Amino acid sequence: MRLLALLLSLSIPAWADAPGESYQVVASAVSESVLREAKAILTLAPTRSTTSVVGTYRRAYSGFAPLGAMDIGGLTPISGSGVHKRFLVSELDGPKARLVTNPYSGGGVWVDLDELRNSSWSVSAVPLDAVSSATLRLDPFFLWGGQSRPVCPAPGMMEACASLRRGATSLLRVVEQRGDYIKVVGDSDREAPAVPLGWLPIHDAAGKLSVWFIHVDDC
Repeated sequence: MRLLALLLSLSIPAWADAPGESYQVVASAVSESVLREAKAILTLAPTRSTTSVVGTYRRAYSGFAPLGAMDIGGLTPISGSGVHKRFLVSELDGPKARLVTNPYSGGGVWVDLDELRNSSWSVSAVPLDAVSSATLRLDPFFLWGGQSRPVCPAPGMMEACASLRRGATSLLRVVEQRGDYIKVVGDSDREAPAVPLGWLPIHDAAGKLSVWFIHVDDC
């Protein structure tokens, strides 16, 4: 087991901030309840014909009812790249998503993702229970407070875990998901060949979201 841990540690690079991604909030100040309740990460981007004013909704006895309108272009995202803005979603109900507009307090509003698409918005939602994607990359440290975190040879297997450190210049790629664990490798677009690393939990021991997902074709 010690040999396995040594081999894994030799394969794992250090880690730095995600290249091309700009973070707009202080991660340590994000509400713990927001991180526990997060269901998805939503990326929105306008097109030339897009209006920034979108309809909002409230829950009603029969489902949802119109609430008003919101200038979504004026919202501060958690992170972004160029015109692409990324937000947390605290609830999903069909095409409706409760967009977290204030990650510090947990304030949010319901929007209709189909309406956004029909209004020429680019919409990419990453549900946390189905995160595998050819264009999806992972920043494992934005929401993780320490300078290193364990990467294990199997989901939930805490023995023989290697240490992933801050300081490198590349993202990680998600290749498989089992429950709350994701298997990650080096980003083959930047590291050839991709180096198998191991498994990371999506949530920490307290149930808080501990990783951040980015679509590389947005960067």
